[in-house]
Amino acid sequence: KKIKKIVKKKEFIFHYYEKKLKLLPQIDFLNYVDEIKKPVFWFTTIKCKNSRKLSKYLETKNIQTRRLFYPLNQQPCYKYNKEILKKKCDFKVSKSLYNDTLSLPSSFNLSIKELEYICKCIKSFYENRY
Repeated sequence: KKIKKIVKKKEFIFHYYEKKLKLLPQIDFLNYVDEIKKPVFWFTTIKCKNSRKLSKYLETKNIQTRRLFYPLNQQPCYKYNKEILKKKCDFKVSKSLYNDTLSLPSSFNLSIKELEYICKCIKSFYENRY
């Protein structure tokens, strides 16, 4: 009964972040929206400059973030998988995404005030450092 309301709020959160942060040159949004396929917006994930430093900074402001999942080739259950090992790839794209992305708070319970605070802190990080 609640799923439509939850998905709608998650989409709102994504678009709120996008609207408030899109002018920062250090950030790109990963959710691609087109007319045929509609994302769920479960997380709002950004590709950003200095993601680890940003995450630590936000933590000092009581804002939790998450990194993306480990790339498959780095996950313990696949790390020594013969099929992965024999590919002899450098997995450059998956490593880059893992290292340069951050999932922002996306809880259904986030208020506008909390979203404003998160965006303000992200802007402050980049304006004062980079």
